[in-house]
Amino acid sequence: GLAARTAGDPSAGPTVGAAPKVTPVSTGRDRTAVRVSGATPGTPFWLVLDQSQNLGWRASAGGRDLGGSTLVDGYANGWLVTPRSASFTVSMQWMPQRTVDAALLLSVLGAVVCLVLIVANPRRRTVVLNVDDGTATIGAPWRDAVALGVARTAVATVSVLAVGSLLAGPVVGGVAAIVTLLAARWPRTRILIAVIPAAAVVLAGSYVTWRQWRVHVPPTFEWPLGFTRAHLLGWAAIILLAATGLLDLLARRRDD
Repeated sequence: GLAARTAGDPSAGPTVGAAPKVTPVSTGRDRTAVRVSGATPGTPFWLVLDQSQNLGWRASAGGRDLGGSTLVDGYANGWLVTPRSASFTVSMQWMPQRTVDAALLLSVLGAVVCLVLIVANPRRRTVVLNVDDGTATIGAPWRDAVALGVARTAVATVSVLAVGSLLAGPVVGGVAAIVTLLAARWPRTRILIAVIPAAAVVLAGSYVTWRQWRVHVPPTFEWPLGFTRAHLLGWAAIILLAATGLLDLLARRRDD
């Protein structure tokens, strides 16, 4: 909420006396504007924004910069305003939101670039060293990988299912187990383990961006709690990347 009170010690709480009237004009996800009326020119008063105090909040009154806020009431944002007229508009903005928006955009773009590099470069090669004769062969992982036997496939699939279900729930665990099963028995499908984690990261970033734009989750300490569904996509990416390492480990033991 917003309030105005007569000037005094900002830590001492409200003081007795007439204070200007504050009327909300507009409210956004990272800014708010109010109309102050009934002020006495030259007589300062405190304008209080009832949110946890943070220097990221800045205000301007009638075109004059009021700077960052002062701690009021032990937790809130306050600005000492000396009015030049009886009525004027005060605008308050959460400046770090610009950085958050830019970071979200860069995260989405970065994930998209990673996905494009994976999909658009299917001829990527890896070097495999043969310790016995010192030779090196070059080949695509999903083309040169060998199929695992039934027992090792079962170990990989059950392990991914158990860990995935424990960490992210049965849906994510089940999907990861199916992908692992396919990759273990049909090596050409190993490309799925490379593409799906990147796609999951892109979807998670897109979901966060969309929800922030659509719902306007307030920029508070609990901000991440507004995107609890995104963590499932993150876990899916991590679990499948771990499944890749598990398949490689089982394949090496097969060779041994």
